[in-house]
Order: sequence, then structure tokens, then C-alpha cells
Amino acid sequence: MTDFRLVYFSENRIPAGMLNAEIETLLEASRRNNALVGISGR
Repeated sequence: MTDFRLVYFSENRIPAGMLNAEIETLLEASRRNNALVGISGR
């Protein structure tokens, strides 16, 4: 059997003053798209 390890790094490139608005936009899109395919997150 082979073991794999995945390491992921990311960097926030959204200016601090825009972060809350960007998160809200992302959440709105996620909720809309999840509802279309029946994903509730519960």
C-alpha cells in the first residue's frame, strides 16, 4: 500500500477592508449553489 501526503498553502490576497464583503459574496454563492444540488451542510 502507498501512502500519500498532500500539503496545501494559501495566501490571503484580499485587502483587509474588503475581506468581510468578499466572504459574504462567497457564502451567498455557496449557499445558492449548494441549494441547487441539495447540499444542506447539516
